[in-house]
Amino acid sequence: LKTYTGGNRGFQTGNQAQAGFADAHYNLGVAYLSVGDKNSALAEYGIVKTLDAERANILFDMIYK
Repeated sequence: LKTYTGGNRGFQTGNQAQAGFADAHYNLGVAYLSVGDKNSALAEYGIVKTLDAERANILFDMIYK
């Protein structure tokens, strides 16, 4: 039976990258809101929703407050 020690590291790196993308899209949505571009913020919300539901909910609340 072979072991693949590098597999977990690759998986962890992928998850970290995905979390980083969620942060980036979340921050971009916040930036769009700060300049009054609600439509672009909503587009970023749609992306964040697929990556991090909790952050997406925060952004959604900011958009519709």
